[in-house]
Amino acid sequence: MLEIGSVILNKYRIVHEIGSGGMGSIYQAQDQSGNMYCLKEAKSDTDSIESLKEEAGILSQINHWGVPRFYEAFEWNGHFILVMELIQGITLEDLLEKQGVCRESDAVGWARQMCEILSYLHTRRKAIIHRDIKPSNIILRQDGRIALIDFGIAREFKTGKLQDTRGLGTKGYAAPEQYGGMGQTDARTDIYSSGATLFYVLSGKNPMDVQQEFPMVRKINPNISVGMENIIVKCTRTKPGERFQSAAEFAAALDGLSQFESSGLILALLSAVIAVIGAGLVLYETISGMPEIWVFIFGGLLVATGVAIFILKGSVPVITARVPASSTAQGAFLQRRDDFGSGKMSGKSSGSVRESDLHGVVVEDSIWFLASDDWISVLGPQ
Repeated sequence: MLEIGSVILNKYRIVHEIGSGGMGSIYQAQDQSGNMYCLKEAKSDTDSIESLKEEAGILSQINHWGVPRFYEAFEWNGHFILVMELIQGITLEDLLEKQGVCRESDAVGWARQMCEILSYLHTRRKAIIHRDIKPSNIILRQDGRIALIDFGIAREFKTGKLQDTRGLGTKGYAAPEQYGGMGQTDARTDIYSSGATLFYVLSGKNPMDVQQEFPMVRKINPNISVGMENIIVKCTRTKPGERFQSAAEFAAALDGLSQFESSGLILALLSAVIAVIGAGLVLYETISGMPEIWVFIFGGLLVATGVAIFILKGSVPVITARVPASSTAQGAFLQRRDDFGSGKMSGKSSGSVRESDLHGVVVEDSIWFLASDDWISVLGPQ
C-alpha cells in the first residue's frame, strides 16, 4: 500500500485512500499545481499487476467523456501504478442507499448516456467489452453526466474466439455467458449488465439477491411503466440472441419509450374528450322532453369508444422501434438491410460488405454498421 502523504515520482502526493479491492487500492493524489488525480495501485502478485497493465492498455486507447481519462502508467519501487482522471460525484449504488429507488425519468437519462458510452466502446475497430457494469461502477457527476469506471476486467473482443479464458464479473450483474459454456462475451454482455443495473435503481432490489430470472420490476415498484419493464426484460434475457443486439438498438427502445409516453398522454386526452361528448349527448337526451333515440345511441357509442381507446392505449407495445437512435459519430445515416450484399451503400462508402454475427455488418474501409431487424446505422470511421 502507498503511504498517505508520500510523493510518487516527485510528482503525485497521495492525499487519501478512496478504496481497495481484490486487485489493489485506489487513491486520490495531487500534483504541485493542485490538480487532482486517481491513482490505482496493483497488489504485488503477478495476476494483479498483469490485470492493471491490461486496464492501462485499454484506457490508453479511449478518449470519451464517459470514461476516466488515462494519463500514464509506470512501475515505482516495486509498485505498478495507473494514473487517470479523478471523477468527482456519487456512485449510483451510494445514491440509492442515500435516497432510495430512483425516478424512472432519471433512470432513462442515465441509461441513454450509458448507451452512448457503450456505442463508443463496442464499435471501435477492436471492440472493448467492460464486463462489470453495476451501480458501484457508475458515477453520477454534479452536472448530471455519468461516467463508467473500473475497466479491471474489460477485454477486447476477439473475432472467431469461441469463449473467454476466465469467467469474471459480479454475481447478479454478470451475464450467463460470463460463467462459460455460452460463447465469449460481447456487446450483448454489457447490455445485460446495464439492464440489471436499471432493475436495481428502479426496484431497490439487488440482483445479487435474485435466485434465477429477474422478477417483473412492476411487481416491486408499480410506478414503473410497462415499457420500461419490457426494456429490462429484453436486456436481461438469458440467451444473448434474445437481448438488444447493440447499444444503438437499446437506445432506440429508450427513445421509443419517451415517445410512447407522449403518445399515451395524447390518446388519454382524446379518449376523455370523446367520452365526455358522448356522456353529454346521453345526459341531454335523458333530460330532454322529446329524446331522439338515434342521438342517445350515438352518445352511448361515443362513450364506449372513449373508454375503449383509453383501455387499448395501455396494451400498445412500447418496444416497436426498429431504427436505432441516430449516432453522434460523423457520417451517420440509415440504410435498409436489403442492400447488405450489393456493395452500393447509397453511395456513402466504397468498401465491400461482409456479414458479422456480432456487429451486424462491417465495411472494410473501417465504417461500422450496427444492425437491428430491418435497418442499420452507420457510425462512421473510428
